[in-house]
Formats: sequence, C-alpha cells, structure tokens
Amino acid sequence: MPAGRRGQFRVLLGIARLLLARQLGNVAVVAEEAQRLRAMTDDPDAAQPGLGEELRALALITVGITEFWAAQLHQGERHLVQGGMLAQQIGRPYLEFLGLAHQAAIEIYRSFARAAERSTQAIELAERHGWTDEPAAGVAYVTLAGALAWRGGPEEAEPWLRRAERTVRAQAEPAAGMAVHYLRGRVELARGRDAEALAALFAAERLAGRLTGPHLLVARARASLMHVLVRLGDTERAEQALGDLSEQERERAEIRLATAVLRLAQHDPHAAAAVLGPVLDGSVPVDWPPWVAQAFLLEAIARDALGDPAGRRARPGARAGFG
Repeated sequence: MPAGRRGQFRVLLGIARLLLARQLGNVAVVAEEAQRLRAMTDDPDAAQPGLGEELRALALITVGITEFWAAQLHQGERHLVQGGMLAQQIGRPYLEFLGLAHQAAIEIYRSFARAAERSTQAIELAERHGWTDEPAAGVAYVTLAGALAWRGGPEEAEPWLRRAERTVRAQAEPAAGMAVHYLRGRVELARGRDAEALAALFAAERLAGRLTGPHLLVARARASLMHVLVRLGDTERAEQALGDLSEQERERAEIRLATAVLRLAQHDPHAAAAVLGPVLDGSVPVDWPPWVAQAFLLEAIARDALGDPAGRRARPGARAGFG
C-alpha cells in the first residue's frame, strides 16, 4: 500500500471498528475506538479537508447511541446533542438524523409529547433524504409509536410500529431491533393477544443474545416475558425464566413487579408483598412512573389476599401505562 494512503486506511479501519463495537453494544470499546479515531485526525497522512470535524461528529454520536442503549441516558444525551449540533454545522444531515432519532428515544423517559415531536423531526429528515428504511428511522418510528401508545392506546401506535418492523435488521442493528420487538410485545400484551406478545418478546430475547454489552430494554423484555407466561398459565416456565436471571437482574424494579405477579399466580401473596417492598419504599430505583402505580396495585391485591386491607397504600397521581 502506498505510504500516502496508509493513514486513510487506518481511518477507515477505525470507523469500521467503531461501528462494529456500537452494534454489539460495547460501551468501553466504543469509547476507546472513538478516542483513537479522533486522534487520527491529527495525522497529516489521514487528514482531508473537513475530515476532522466529520469524524468528531461521528464519534460523539456513536458514543451517545451506545451509551443510550446501555441505559447511560445523561451521558448519551450530552454526546448526541454535541454530535448533532456539530453535524448540522458542517452539513452532514445523515449524522444529524442519527443523533436526532436517538435523542427522541431518550426524551420518552421525560415527556411523551417531546418524544413525539423529536421523533417526527427525525422522520421528516429521513423522508427528505430517502432514509426511511434505515434502522435509525426504525428508532424514530418505534419512539413515536411508544409515545402514542402510552398516551392514547395501541391502535394509534400500530401504523408506526409496522413501519419500525420493516427496518429491523438483526445482523446490523440488534439493539434497535430489540426495541421494536419489545414494543410489539407490550402492545400485543395490552391488547390481550398473549401468543403474539410471547412471539415478539422471544424475538427480542434472541437479539439480546447478540449484544456483548448491557441494553436498556433487556430486563424490561424479560419482565414482560414473565408477565405473558403467567397470563398463559405457564407459571413453571415463568419460574424458570426468573431462575435464569442474574441476582443483579432480579433486583431491578421491573423484574420485582413480574415476580410479584408470578407469586400471586402461585397463590403466595406473602412472597408477592415481600418482593414489592423495596420498590414501594424507594430502596429500589424506579425509572418508569407507571411501575409505581403497578406496584401499589399489586401490593393491594396481595394485602387483600392476606386479609390485611388496612395494609393497602395509595399514591395519588401515579399513572398506569404499558411499561
């Protein structure tokens, strides 16, 4: 290889490594490769006019996307905003689109209205440039579908969820595909279509197996899977699913809620109340408000079964949802 092209080759190889690490959800490797890639821009053999700023925007957005899927929402948002602003300044609309789609997904944890607004902006950008089949467009579609589902109901979400499903590419973007399957499972669960919900959640579980790092929705998908199995009357498989989880996973709020549902189905309200305790007293963090309402409802059912109605507590303003 000519000496003058070695630097460019190293840049291309660095980009490939960065994107592969992002697809696998490996935050540490993404951060390392992003730093290495940004350092390459100082190499005169690799430098091209404007390449430094473009690589910086790519690195920031890639790190932000990986952090988001790893549930590092604050850090992820900061990097996505920085990368998106830089992409807009240097005229790289695809990078801007990537950042905007994942910013919308972060917004859903604060405001359904803002999530819908941001995802709509990302979708409009995708439509303008012909990126409507890209996995990042799927992130925008599924975010809009989620915002509509949690505000209005599954029927409003359905057209956007179908569009999201057409973008799923398990080999290329397992993290985004998992989000699509997870929401499909939750929507079907809300409709009472348990068999369809089960199939979608199993699909999410298969994609989770492709990731080497943590994923924001893995525990939620597994909790939902337990809910579906209980509704189908298959408490044995639900118990097995619980047993397959790590001790750290079983401590999470969503898994505790699913465990309480399982214990109630097994006619053990005392165990159900016990597992809900840390959620209700705040010692286990809850990052999704509807879970608080569900926890109080489940505790009320358990207390009623124990003949202890005075033990029931209420929390004004807690809202129900698809969770």
